[in-house]
Amino acid sequence: MRRRLAPAAVLAFACALACGGGSKSSGTEKTCKAAIDCGGVLVCIAGKCAAAAPVSAACSPPSHPTAVLGDPMTAPDPGTACQTPIRAPVYPGAQSLGELPVGAQAQFQVPPGTWSVTVVSQEVAGSAPDFVYLETGQACGVTADCGVGVQCVSGQCAFGIPNSVVPTGVTAPDSRVFYDELAKIPQDANGYPDYTGLLGYYGGFTPVSGALTLPNTSPGLDAARSAGGLPPGTWTLTVNDYAYECAAMSGCTGGSSSSRYDVQVLTRAGPITSTGTLDVDVYVASASATAAGLAHDPQLARLFQSVAAVLGHAGLCLGSVVLHDLPAWAQSRYANVNIDSTGPCDPLSQLFTLAEAQRPSIHLFLVDELTVTANDPNDPFAIVGIDGSIPGPSGVPGTVNGGAVVTLADLGMGSCGGTVDIAHCGTDRMAFIVAHEASHWLGLYHTTERSGTMFDPLSDTPTCACATCAPVADRATCEDKLTDPSQTPFDVTGADCSGAGTTCAGASNLMFWLLDDTRSNGSVTPQQSEVMRLNPAVR
Repeated sequence: MRRRLAPAAVLAFACALACGGGSKSSGTEKTCKAAIDCGGVLVCIAGKCAAAAPVSAACSPPSHPTAVLGDPMTAPDPGTACQTPIRAPVYPGAQSLGELPVGAQAQFQVPPGTWSVTVVSQEVAGSAPDFVYLETGQACGVTADCGVGVQCVSGQCAFGIPNSVVPTGVTAPDSRVFYDELAKIPQDANGYPDYTGLLGYYGGFTPVSGALTLPNTSPGLDAARSAGGLPPGTWTLTVNDYAYECAAMSGCTGGSSSSRYDVQVLTRAGPITSTGTLDVDVYVASASATAAGLAHDPQLARLFQSVAAVLGHAGLCLGSVVLHDLPAWAQSRYANVNIDSTGPCDPLSQLFTLAEAQRPSIHLFLVDELTVTANDPNDPFAIVGIDGSIPGPSGVPGTVNGGAVVTLADLGMGSCGGTVDIAHCGTDRMAFIVAHEASHWLGLYHTTERSGTMFDPLSDTPTCACATCAPVADRATCEDKLTDPSQTPFDVTGADCSGAGTTCAGASNLMFWLLDDTRSNGSVTPQQSEVMRLNPAVR
């Protein structure tokens, strides 16, 4: 969820990005039940083999958005009180399942022609713990006995894990389980988790509130695409969080079966298209910038033109971009946001509760600085953007995990020419970061994480496994192979991940974990594009 910036390099950002949208149907009449029936070149769309879905009549990327000034946010100052409000959905046709305890099974309806389902769960205040603790097996008297990142809990060293809320057993009327929190995860040839065979995936740490959008994996996309939508009828899910799982586990403390959640279900209708429109609400928390000033700033205009150019290659048009000032107290408090911790009562999460524009959109916060006081002084990478959750709770504004934040530091810096250029133009670099964080909101994970041991659940994205892509001399320090806790785990970077194939590759992809001026070109794959366009924020 965090985008890091590599040290400055010198190669311009290429505009010829991989295009996930805009193609027309091949016109073939060959029938199919899955993509495999189409020979590996075409895909199966509603039972017919085709090159791609038709374009939307309302969207022909790249779009040319104009940012406009919107109403300011007027929330009163809560002082030091922690705000964890239950927000009402603004998405048309949302289904409320009510306030339910963990372990409860609930039903919801999926109308014919539905292409994606989003479940948004919000804690009934005070009913759930924020963390659970996984014991390491080492006894302790104080936290200092346990080492870096480990706490002493009830005499045992333990890792604190955010109590993520995520439903489980999300089951279609035909009995297919589209998401199972406790499913056994296969391993790839290196022994790393391989999520590409699952019907659904969730990889966040989101206490108090969370969103799950399906489909978001290769098999899930194929199932929905080939059938012309998700199975209609009565679906079921089980309300769940990590604390509920912890209560039934040995070696886990802090578990609870008393958590309660308000559960909302959003269903996005089809037909599927290869293009779609995305609205953005921008909230300004700055000591020097205002929404009114930015609305007339040519650099901000360039920013969103460049964002539109990058997202356009996922088949997305930027629609309405609306700027909002935050209250004076919020501008002062959040211009510099500390992200040492992202718990529900920490500054980042409390900032996100101010996103109250009443429409399905991405909520983007612009701040002066993201600070990390506990940062490793030897870490060469700086955090320049962060999301509250993957995906964002589209259609339910103002939750503690409902936002993405990017710094204003690069706006107007450097030399900006006539083409998108992240190496020299700070505004274009910022645009790339905004596009990356927006893609997280729409449901994309990093193609390869920093450790080179975790990858997204899409089979057409390139991967860069530490065990095979790190220099041979460094492979013993891959995170999964460390035997000495004093060692620093190896980071896979663009130099390791710039191959031309699908392995030891991906540095150029929009969703690589690291922004590298010499290699990042914002490419996206067809499956990445499809996940983004099926999010309820896209129309």
